[in-house]
Amino acid sequence: MLSIRRQNLSDDSVEPKQSIKNRAPYVDSLEPKQSIKSKQTGHVISLNEQIKKFEEVTLPELKAQLGHSSSRDSLPNYLFVVGSGGNDYSFNYFLKYPNSNLTTLQSFTLNLTNLLSQHLKKLYSLGGRKFVLISLNPIGCSPMVKGVRPTRNGCLQGLNRAAHLFNTHLKNMVDDIKIHMPGSTLVFVNSYKIIRDIIQNPASTGHNEFDSSNGFPGFKDTSNACCKVESQSEGGNGILCKRGGEVCAERSHHVFFDGLHPTEAVNVHIANKAFHSYYKNEVYPINIDQLAKL
Repeated sequence: MLSIRRQNLSDDSVEPKQSIKNRAPYVDSLEPKQSIKSKQTGHVISLNEQIKKFEEVTLPELKAQLGHSSSRDSLPNYLFVVGSGGNDYSFNYFLKYPNSNLTTLQSFTLNLTNLLSQHLKKLYSLGGRKFVLISLNPIGCSPMVKGVRPTRNGCLQGLNRAAHLFNTHLKNMVDDIKIHMPGSTLVFVNSYKIIRDIIQNPASTGHNEFDSSNGFPGFKDTSNACCKVESQSEGGNGILCKRGGEVCAERSHHVFFDGLHPTEAVNVHIANKAFHSYYKNEVYPINIDQLAKL
C-alpha cells in the first residue's frame, strides 16, 4: 500500500525497490502474529516467521551485496512497515469468542500488543530505526463479516470496537516503546479512521487517482465486494474472489475488492493520507514523508 506513494519521496529518502538492498526495509504484513491455516484464510505467514526470514535470508543477502558495514549503516534509513493483527481478530477472536465480554477482549488485545512489541524490539535489534505501524481496518464493515453476521446498522460494531481498542494500544505504543528503542522513530497510520470516513461519507472523498478526470465524484459502493465472492454454502470462503468470476466495471468506485480487503483505490487514498496528512488522528506523530527525511 505505501509503495504506491514511493514516487513522492525524494531519491535521498528511499531508493527504488530494484534489488535486495531496496526490498529489505519492507516488513509489510496485514496478517496475524500467530500462524493461521484454515479454509477461510489458506496458509498465512505470521509476522514472527517474516522477521525470521528477514534475519536469516534477507540480511545475509543485503550484506553480500553491500558489505557488512554498509548494510549495517543503511538499515537505520530504511522504513519498516508493519501491519498486523487483522486476521487475529477476523478469525481467531471473531470465530472463537462470538459472545466474548470486555475482559476477554482486553486480555486478547493485550496479548497481541505485547507480541507486537516484542517483534518491534527484535527488528530494532536487527538494525531497524524507522517504523510505520498500520492500524487495523474497520473489519466489522467488511462484506465477509456482514455476510456472516448481518446487522441492522450495517457494520458489526462489536468487531469494530475490538479493532478500535487494538488501534488505541498501537498508537500508545508509538510513544511508550521508544524508551526501549533509543534512536528510533515510530509513526502510526490510522487506516481505521480513513476508511470509516470513506464509508460514512463516500461521495465527499477527494479526487481518486485511478480516475482520469479531476471531477471524481467519490466512492459509490461501500458495502459490496467488487468481485464475485462465494459464501461457504456456495463452496467458497466468503473472502476471496471466485476464480473466473465477474469483477465490477468500476473498481475505483468500490471500497472493498473482495470479502475482506480494500480496493487499490482505497489503498491509494490511505497512502496519500499517510504521506501528507498533518492531522494527528490520521497519522501520528508525523507523516511518512517527514519520517523518511529524518
